Amino acid sequence: MKIFYHFSALVAAVFLFGPAALAGDVSADQDWRAYQAVAEAQAPTSMSSKSPLERTRWYEESSLQRRAAALAFIEKYPDDPRRWIIVDRLDAG
Repeated sequence: MKIFYHFSALVAAVFLFGPAALAGDVSADQDWRAYQAVAEAQAPTSMSSKSPLERTRWYEESSLQRRAAALAFIEKYPDDPRRWIIVDRLDAG
């Protein structure tokens, strides 16, 4: 279901701002890719061997990194339509 909302936000951005608005400048694209890398980071496969406290710490740190990257992108590019995808992800948790 989340994929549908993300796709919907992207389609709405293209419809409202035109395809050129998605491209933005090169630095926005680079920062977007950096945000995506942080947002889509997967837990290491060795997590099952970690203690519950270590797993909790990893998830908490990962969550804080995703939030910091999201807020940094929104602050740096307040007019970039991709910010709505980030807002949706932040709202979804």
